[in-house]
Amino acid sequence: MADFGLSEEERMVQQLAHEFAVKEIRPQAAYFDEHEELPREIIAKASELGLAAGIFGGGSAGISSVIIAEELAWGCAGIALAIAASGLAAAAIIGIGTPEQQAKFLPMAISSDGQVRLGAMGLTEPEAGSDVQALSTTAVRDGDDYVLNGTKRFITNGGIADVHVIFATEDKSKGWGGLAAFVIEKGTPGLSEGTVWKKMGIRASHTADVILEDCRIPAENRLGPPVGGSGAAAVPGALGALKMLERTRPSIGAFALGIARAALEYATEYAKERRQFGKPLIAHEGIAFKLADMAMAYDSARLAGAPRRVDGGGGRAAAARGGLDGEVLRVGRGDAHHDRRRADLRRLRLHARVPGREVGTGRQDLPDLRGDERDPAPGDQPRAWRAVGPRRITRRPVGRRG
Repeated sequence: MADFGLSEEERMVQQLAHEFAVKEIRPQAAYFDEHEELPREIIAKASELGLAAGIFGGGSAGISSVIIAEELAWGCAGIALAIAASGLAAAAIIGIGTPEQQAKFLPMAISSDGQVRLGAMGLTEPEAGSDVQALSTTAVRDGDDYVLNGTKRFITNGGIADVHVIFATEDKSKGWGGLAAFVIEKGTPGLSEGTVWKKMGIRASHTADVILEDCRIPAENRLGPPVGGSGAAAVPGALGALKMLERTRPSIGAFALGIARAALEYATEYAKERRQFGKPLIAHEGIAFKLADMAMAYDSARLAGAPRRVDGGGGRAAAARGGLDGEVLRVGRGDAHHDRRRADLRRLRLHARVPGREVGTGRQDLPDLRGDERDPAPGDQPRAWRAVGPRRITRRPVGRRG
């Protein structure tokens, strides 16, 4: 049987990340979400502990990176992404770059030893999202340089990063084969910040367009072996982009799990606090079933993206479904802008598009979340209920007989 448990070392990593989320992230989460500021001091503290060394592939490897991602996102997904996002650039450099390029550029993209260094990865464009080969940013060889022109959209750390990894086409007629990745260092003329986007959630991370206007960089900043050189076709830009995405998707699933876990905890806590019709919300069967569905979705998401598999994708939608169910429990508290539960629900909406679903089965097999507020024991229930049992009642439409 497969072992999905954590080793002692992995549990220590989990505890370290969780304690950091409790002490450093949660107390400041509301401020950074409200003001949409990059939490540089928190990133610096995370780097001192090794937590910022690339959740998305820049340092912490495999299972540990997924564990860190979930715990930090449990604290605040926006701050967690601000800590982790540089790993996207690092993953591209690792996936495509030569050893010499990795040695040169990786230290520029990874925060460590209390020093904040930001990386940005530019793939998405106004007219090219999932259809990567449709991107229109161009890279033209000019002597010993490349000249880049185009616009990148929704780039985390865009315009403020110490190093940008930009995907562009050298020959659009070649489709995927014409793509390549280029490293642009901070302060390079021709690279500027465009629109800074205001988001529904994950606001502590910086998201902006990147404008490239005759941006000239040395030819050696093209990731991978030189064109025409030995091994030049080994990792083309398109394959490098896929490798980068493959490397980072498990952490996205872990982010959703962390948010969903926080949402479930908040919803359960609130359902125990608020009383309606003479008893806590959690004592009402409809609310209890809702929480049970959330718990099932969360647990199934963990199994779908279990740490030993590290494939992450199957867990994201299920985690989002479980967290979004908590929205029904906001009714009593209202829609105050600073409400932490509301912030978590906004973040979940950014992680998955959730289709409609039927009420699940198997609730009886879950741990009872209601504590002392559970339903009366069978012996305390009315005789008619004991005889009939809980059945689904189908109501007939009301109308004239005959």
